[in-house]
Amino acid sequence: MLFRSEGQLVSLRVAGVAELLMRRAPIIEQAKPLTVEQLRKLERECCCSDSLQDRVILGAILVMIFGSARVSDMARAVKLIVDRDSKDAGDRRPEEPAGYIELGVLGNKGARRDAHRRMLLPVVAPMLTLCQSPWWDSWLEARMALQLDTERGLDHPLLCRFDCNGVATRNSMGASEVGAFMRAVLGVPDQRRNLLRSHSCKTTVLSWLAKYGTPMPVRRIVGHHLDPAAKSAETYSRDSMSPALRSVAEVVGA
Repeated sequence: MLFRSEGQLVSLRVAGVAELLMRRAPIIEQAKPLTVEQLRKLERECCCSDSLQDRVILGAILVMIFGSARVSDMARAVKLIVDRDSKDAGDRRPEEPAGYIELGVLGNKGARRDAHRRMLLPVVAPMLTLCQSPWWDSWLEARMALQLDTERGLDHPLLCRFDCNGVATRNSMGASEVGAFMRAVLGVPDQRRNLLRSHSCKTTVLSWLAKYGTPMPVRRIVGHHLDPAAKSAETYSRDSMSPALRSVAEVVGA
């Protein structure tokens, strides 16, 4: 038997099976944010690893964390801008970033309109560190040593795979690969359902902001979420990121 729903014919049998599968589905558990010590370990490994390839991957993961980005954002990034602060380190406050790493992401997952898919979403990671180590320098040096782009247009994904000879390919790592890599570095054993996974990179700073009491509009911009009630796509504006990034710097500094 068929019934009409929203202009389509749907089988009652198919609808019943779908409902049964929904009832049997496991509880949805959100990705677990990284702890401060786990983030420090990622920073140290990015600075100290003997493997240039590991440093490239770790640096990209740190960009994801401080930029509240997804693996899909890294795969769709077509532009890289490194904007360093001209002041000396001694003249900056402890919570003041050493600069910003900006990615131009084309066709990001959250784009709901065709116009948004043609616009570059600015994913900005402040150059902040919890262990007083400039991981971004180690990351960029490793990329340069492997002849990967360190500015402007990108010929390879930021989270690129490497072949058996350690040469970068034009294929991007998947979310499951990134999660497994992070757990291996952090010494977290794999489980049937991993709470520490690639999406932990996006949720970490957002979780800290929420606990700090940062207002929702600021957190929405940091997470690159469009306000359903807003007529303008403020998340696609570089200027709108400025107050949000100041909040991120304040929270990380605290």
